[in-house]
Amino acid sequence: CDLFFSKRNAFMDVKRSAYKDNKEKKEALIEKAKELQNSEDWKNATEALKKLQEAWKAVGSADPRDEQKLWQRFRSTCDHFFGRKKENFAKLVDEQAQNLALKEDMLKELEALEMTGNKGTDLAALKSIGERWHGVGFVPREKVKEVMDKYNQLLDLKYGQINADREQREMSSFRNRLANIKE
Repeated sequence: CDLFFSKRNAFMDVKRSAYKDNKEKKEALIEKAKELQNSEDWKNATEALKKLQEAWKAVGSADPRDEQKLWQRFRSTCDHFFGRKKENFAKLVDEQAQNLALKEDMLKELEALEMTGNKGTDLAALKSIGERWHGVGFVPREKVKEVMDKYNQLLDLKYGQINADREQREMSSFRNRLANIKE
């Protein structure tokens, strides 16, 4: 019996030591996750948290009495970050939908725009619409091509009505972009 219990104690000492090491590793992972939980760098922080989750899986288990508490702390930290990320991107989707509505309104305005025959006045009106167009933010990715194609088609039509060639239009567009960059 003494031989059995001495071997059992030696085995349990090794196991407790492994539990202790794993607990320390997991607490270090929790601290790293806490450093990332309030990050605004969504891409890099997401990748870092995923790597921490993989490292968590690779670390063995801690003492059964501590394992669930450690897991709950780690999980709540990760959930906090991913909840903020989801909320942020939901705002972006709403913002892009609003931008799409604004650009569709501008397309209607451009379509309804009557050319006066005065080249300077007409170019100024088109420039004004172009500045507002470029001032509006991004639209949903699946609508970009459709909206831009319609915008370019309408501009070609309007510039054609005032006998401005494509080169003049591109130069005007280039000047608008330079002005936006300066601002």
